[in-house]
Amino acid sequence: MYARQPVCFRLRDADHDALLALAERAGVGHSTLARRIVEHYIKEHAPRNRRGR
Repeated sequence: MYARQPVCFRLRDADHDALLALAERAGVGHSTLARRIVEHYIKEHAPRNRRGR
């Protein structure tokens, strides 16, 4: 199991509205979608198997 560390950040109104709409289309909550976006970005840009990091 992984640690559940909360992360908070602010969005512009337009970005918040877009996140809500995208989450609804994806059938998930907006927090879940935000988490998935961050996890995907981390996986793509900071792979854990990369040496020297």
